[in-house]
Amino acid sequence: MPYFPFFIDISGRRCLIAGGGRIALHKINKLLPFSPEMHVVSPEICDDIAGIPGLCLQQREFRQSDLDGAFFVIAATDRQEVNADISRLCRERGILCNAVDSPADCSFFFPALAQRGDITAGVSTSGKSPLIAAQLRRQIEGLLTPQLAEICDILGELRQEIRGKFPLEKQRAQAMTAALEYCLQREKVPEYTELLEFINGLELKV
Repeated sequence: MPYFPFFIDISGRRCLIAGGGRIALHKINKLLPFSPEMHVVSPEICDDIAGIPGLCLQQREFRQSDLDGAFFVIAATDRQEVNADISRLCRERGILCNAVDSPADCSFFFPALAQRGDITAGVSTSGKSPLIAAQLRRQIEGLLTPQLAEICDILGELRQEIRGKFPLEKQRAQAMTAALEYCLQREKVPEYTELLEFINGLELKV
């Protein structure tokens, strides 16, 4: 069964990471750009994790109380039975859990992420083939140019102006489409004032 791809703000949300090795480091590095509050619990914590500022590190075995207040959990220990136990506890408490290398113990998966500025694309195969997800991610990364990220920013600024100028949703959609095409047809991203002048000159059908 495919998993629904939620895009959610995890900034400041508490994340428990049980594990302090290479796999935990990989998950942490994926999460860092999204600024969750990360708590790492493991008897051994590698130097690379210890050197990341802003993490809360506790060098000991996992305890059930570590789940208190957690929004989501990553079970990344080197013992599958411990990961499965953490997953079970999370299910009982309604906490999202990703257990490494065990799709059956996961309530969510890490997508293969392609990111440029505020544009984020995630690819999942529901845990079946990370290689396919990675291949698709590389193809998407080729489409996410710096110019496209700039266009995304300027169109985001323009949305409020378009809402004020065009009362109908159909007109707003037409205006945003026209603005995007205007940007894509130019070698350089237009200035906001230039794009606003273009929008003000539009005559759209009702």
